[in-house]
Amino acid sequence: MRLRFLLLIVIVLLMLGCASEEEHPAEEESSRIVEKIIEYDHGKPRLLNESEERTAEKLLLPKLHKINVQARCVFDESTVEGIKQSNFVIEIIFREPISITTSLIDDGNYRVIENVSKALFVVNGSMDIILLLSGKMYSCWKIEGQFCGRSTYGKCENDNDCVVDGCSSQICRSVYEEPVITTCEWKDCYDSLKYGYGCKCVNQKCQWVKLWPN
Repeated sequence: MRLRFLLLIVIVLLMLGCASEEEHPAEEESSRIVEKIIEYDHGKPRLLNESEERTAEKLLLPKLHKINVQARCVFDESTVEGIKQSNFVIEIIFREPISITTSLIDDGNYRVIENVSKALFVVNGSMDIILLLSGKMYSCWKIEGQFCGRSTYGKCENDNDCVVDGCSSQICRSVYEEPVITTCEWKDCYDSLKYGYGCKCVNQKCQWVKLWPN
């Protein structure tokens, strides 16, 4: 049982990224805000012991403040019960409803999700979604990485003057510039198609531009 729990935690960390250097202050309050944590293995519940619970709190609670994409789905309790039957799920139940400040920004301000009584980390081969119960309904959330391609801002007249360069296709430069030599190291954040970016001419400068939602 413990081995499976540790495997779930590893999957969550791989998909969401390891804890950052600066964790949210709520992590320090984790021992007081969490009532219990339950692991569901395709419908089979198991209450985590004290040691496992502390590990889950430390690793998972900070991730709630990094959600930055709201998926287009809202579930009721019966639908969530079905999700528990067909997935690995880690459910965190809070002693009292909490407010979560996310990484998603609305009109220049960080979004706050209020009255969250449960948080479910759903694992289905990979970390897929996080479900937050606020009131009687569950909202769906995700954590997306950020595109990390680099723009040279070289001069251009139109999009034809801009080309993708670099060993990992991470550079957007002007055809009037010298080729850019980079190390051949692939990173997921270089994937312009995945993150919906194109190398375009904007204000007579070649740069990566967001084309569509990823």
